[in-house]
Amino acid sequence: MKLSVALTALLAASSAVDASPINFLSKKKASKKPSTTTTPIIANASNFTSFFNISNFTGFGNSSIFSNSTRSNTTTELHETIQVYVTGGHVSLENSTTYKSNTTTLLNQTSALNITQLYDVATAVNSTLGSNSTKGTIIVTSEKNLEALGFFAAVVFNSSAPVVVATDAEQASLVANSTGAANRGALVVDTNGVIYSGVFSPSLDQSTASIPVGAITDEKTVAWYFEPSLPSFISQDSLLRTTYANFTNTTPLEYSIVTPLVPIVYDGGYSEDLINSVASTISGLVVISSGATTNSTTSQLASQSIPVVYTETSPLDIVTAGDVPEGAIAGGCLTPVKAQVFLGIAIANDVSNTTSIANLLK
Repeated sequence: MKLSVALTALLAASSAVDASPINFLSKKKASKKPSTTTTPIIANASNFTSFFNISNFTGFGNSSIFSNSTRSNTTTELHETIQVYVTGGHVSLENSTTYKSNTTTLLNQTSALNITQLYDVATAVNSTLGSNSTKGTIIVTSEKNLEALGFFAAVVFNSSAPVVVATDAEQASLVANSTGAANRGALVVDTNGVIYSGVFSPSLDQSTASIPVGAITDEKTVAWYFEPSLPSFISQDSLLRTTYANFTNTTPLEYSIVTPLVPIVYDGGYSEDLINSVASTISGLVVISSGATTNSTTSQLASQSIPVVYTETSPLDIVTAGDVPEGAIAGGCLTPVKAQVFLGIAIANDVSNTTSIANLLK
């Protein structure tokens, strides 16, 4: 069986799964125009490069870095600057008398960013994040990339300064300039102006399954629901920050032999021949659990030398060790997209041992 056919067969179409709404957000969401964008969790066969570029196996992740770079200062008298990095989305910022902003266009794309492009963004952000003159950082992106980029930023950036990922630069600037934005890790602002921790960034079809930490009011102020704190997953005493501090490295792909390739598949309907044909090519696998018994062929992959993470589409459906086959990894509350991003980060930093990754996701 040709590899292209095998990879095509691995891809599955995703449908939106309704989740129970969070009541206190209903009024705010009702006042906003609903998004007409629908994005499948799984890339289709013709666009498998949407996250991990596999246009050829010898040159993964070729991407244009800083393709159209521009800078604009809204004022030159202040010493604290908001750094704005653009990969898509709505960019225009109103003139401000309270802060200076520098805008750099890295990419302008609506399709999903691959792992190389995510690290391109990380490298650019890291170049200014630690500067004394940087008050905060904004990453403007398309709605399709909000979940992946928000979670990626939460894992990779370990800074007390605000890092805000949003589709609208004006909304993001309100959050980044808020006195309560620091010491929360990366934040995500959705199209309704609701603010989430990047660790729990909402997916397009499961937005009501995430718990917000704040919201932008109709008066264009920021209301925070909780005091500044970090999710336990990225807290300073977490396993991620203490034992795997190298995950904050923004240039691991410079030293990596291969670029991580981590497809997402549904649990079911795959032959042993298909599994064997791709096992030596991919770096890891994310399986969307069927919620019942696991498929024997995806279970077969768990015995291979690659990490296999089982997830559910909703973060409210927790996947535990008892839900997955022996040798596989329980994704906990990670959605398929977040698990894909996390495996990409881990593998890029030479962490592919199943036990190590499983311990991180406990």
